[in-house]
Amino acid sequence: MSDPEKEIREKLIQNDELSFSDSSSESRKLKVSKERQSFDFTLARRLWRILKLSHQSLFDWLWLIALVLILAMQLIVGSYIGEANKGFYDAFEAKNPDVFRTTLWRASFIVLGSAMLESVSKIISAVLSWRWRRTIVHQLHRRYFSSRMFYKLLNFDERVDNPDQRITQDVDNLTTTLAQVLADILTGPMTIGYYTYYTFISIGWYAPAIVFGYFVISYILSKIIMGPIVHRVFRQEKLEGDLRFAHVRVRTNAEAIAIYGGENIERDHVDKRFERVLVNKLALIKWDFLLLSVNNVFSYFGSMVNFMILAIPLLNGWPLNINSVGAVALASFQIIMLISGFSKFNNVSQKVSDIAGYASRVGQLFDIMEQLRDYRPDSSIYDGTIVDSIIPSSAASAAAAAELETLSPESPFVLEFAGVSIWTPRERRLVRNLRLQLRERQALLIMGPSGCGKSTVLRTIGGLWPFFSGVIKRPGSSAARPAPQQVLYLHQTPFLTSGTLKDQVIYPGDPNEVQLSDQRLLEILQVLDLTYLLEQQEQQYVSARGDVRISFKRRSNREWIELLSPGEQQRLCLARVLFWQPRFIYLDEASSAIDYDIEKVFYQQCREMGCSIVSVGHSETLKRYHDVLLRLSHDGKWTVSDIAR
Repeated sequence: MSDPEKEIREKLIQNDELSFSDSSSESRKLKVSKERQSFDFTLARRLWRILKLSHQSLFDWLWLIALVLILAMQLIVGSYIGEANKGFYDAFEAKNPDVFRTTLWRASFIVLGSAMLESVSKIISAVLSWRWRRTIVHQLHRRYFSSRMFYKLLNFDERVDNPDQRITQDVDNLTTTLAQVLADILTGPMTIGYYTYYTFISIGWYAPAIVFGYFVISYILSKIIMGPIVHRVFRQEKLEGDLRFAHVRVRTNAEAIAIYGGENIERDHVDKRFERVLVNKLALIKWDFLLLSVNNVFSYFGSMVNFMILAIPLLNGWPLNINSVGAVALASFQIIMLISGFSKFNNVSQKVSDIAGYASRVGQLFDIMEQLRDYRPDSSIYDGTIVDSIIPSSAASAAAAAELETLSPESPFVLEFAGVSIWTPRERRLVRNLRLQLRERQALLIMGPSGCGKSTVLRTIGGLWPFFSGVIKRPGSSAARPAPQQVLYLHQTPFLTSGTLKDQVIYPGDPNEVQLSDQRLLEILQVLDLTYLLEQQEQQYVSARGDVRISFKRRSNREWIELLSPGEQQRLCLARVLFWQPRFIYLDEASSAIDYDIEKVFYQQCREMGCSIVSVGHSETLKRYHDVLLRLSHDGKWTVSDIAR
């Protein structure tokens, strides 16, 4: 498992002190094997899949067809350059200035047309790169943000390192590099076919045969060298992502590192990752040198092959079909162009190896997201079922369904556990055979020592944690994620989105669809003692009517974190509950950093709104706001008791 993934997983489950690094957990994950990247069927399948995804629109095909037509025109126009060369040599041989002038004017127009076609082909290639990136990233985003795929990738599979880098940087590198070599890839076969015919007609069968044999040898050598390069490119992108993540980690935790005085340790961590980048890059440079050497040797020897082909009739006493200096120049031009057709493939071989590395990373991401779409742990003990509302699930076992029928279906907004056991990925049982019922408007408090599984119970209810058995009946609908007016979850780590102060309060609602008046915002902030944010962070002005209006400034997620203390961040997240007024709320230590008075006012507001509450916490003061106490212990045992007020 890569270090970045470990950091993210540790942050996600820090209160439960669970570790995913134990080797015994491998049987609960998808079977993982070290996948060495090379030119093989898997790479070809992944690249073909990416190319198909890139051409789902008619306009994509039209742009590609336009590029092919431009390149074909460029090939035909370029062939007239050989005719112009013949005209120049004939003019010199005949000492005819009129022929020279005529050829010069004709050659000028040919060169101008060829230059313009070259420019147009490059612009079309750039447009194709832009369209490919847009299509591929949208496809990845659609999969990445559906069915909580981003969470599954980070927690239940260790094959994908740095998915953010693959979606952003690797896709960009793939599409840009592919567009750069597309012209050579397309014109190579056209050039070979076109000049194979003309060399066969003007010189003889042996001319194209020698050129073909020459570059078959070149291809075999290049293919042998490119295999290790693909693997190195794949690894280089992984190591670059790890290094970038290390710097992001320092930036995110700059204050904590400074207070601890841990800069030397962090520098050591970053330097070690940078050394890995340098070592792999040096190995990649060595392989690139070998590939470039082979390609350059074959390219430079191409001119000698040209003269050897022209000299074969002379050396063997065969009759010559070339009867003038101009004809020799034309035949030489045709051979050189045939060689250049093959050279195009050799010249792009280094970039093709880069493309293969990027395609392996992006294609692997597509493959693994497809495998994780309906992810279930391998072990048979994890046969748990989550039932939304009061609709029974056909996936539930007969015994579990029978247990569920004994529970009261009094309201769709009720939480029930029927024989639920929860494990860590290492099969350490956190909760054993839990039976619990929470009626509407009741408040449940989950307490226990650190690491006993309190937050994991909430993850299991939320559908994030698949390592459980039994049946859980929870509020909501299986047809879609419950709306914030129905169910709202506040994580133990405050999450602030990018946007205005209003956007923070209405999250996870869409700012374009959800309205929050300035007056309502002011009322919510007053409850949580946050009105000073309007004075410190926002601009107020008096409208033409004389009422006070607020001009809200958009800020990034990082800016909000820097502006607000942890306690202010928690209170701002609690404001979402007061705005949405959900019927059911989950609070995972959501008030641990705020003072007693604000906490008291908040819970009183929640009870007055008629919310059903499930809270996780350590503070004994939380008991006065709840009706039922679920106390967990490290051995998987639990007790449920009513809280006397």
